[in-house]
Amino acid sequence: MRRDERFPLVFLIILPLLAAFAMNLAPRQWAEQFLLQDGWQWQEGSTAEKASASEKMDQSFEQVVALEPWRGDLWELMGENELAEGEVDEAIVDYEQALSLKGLSIKGMMALGDSYQQKGGGDKAIQTWQSALLGGGDPDELYLRIAKQERQMQNFVGEIQTLRSWQTAKPVNAWLSYEL
Repeated sequence: MRRDERFPLVFLIILPLLAAFAMNLAPRQWAEQFLLQDGWQWQEGSTAEKASASEKMDQSFEQVVALEPWRGDLWELMGENELAEGEVDEAIVDYEQALSLKGLSIKGMMALGDSYQQKGGGDKAIQTWQSALLGGGDPDELYLRIAKQERQMQNFVGEIQTLRSWQTAKPVNAWLSYEL
């Protein structure tokens, strides 16, 4: 008789646990997935719908970031979206937030440098591109951006130093010898 009483008790404890694992009860993850899926639908719509859908995507990102503000990758996505819409100031704020959370990729650092350059912050752009270079970014692309910005700022000594560093990293580039 004692053995029969244990059997239902085990089912009462173990069965709900197995059901919880099977259903993957994660409300935040579900909400995040739902909000982002709702925002990404603009890519499948027509061009007339993209303007209103882009605003919806902004709202979706903001809601997800409100749930998980520590995620730098989401801040970077928001920055990409803002930059695509032409809102450079807001993109800079989003990229800087991602950078402070150490969640900004090399691509994001390059975009942040480009945003600084668009707003007239050449020194900040150069510093950001140099950080991307130290982080493992493409030397050809980054050195070229740095050298062009230094030339535009008429910092010819800095440009020569950048070109020499580039030549040290990529000695087979004949264009660099020509520029020097």
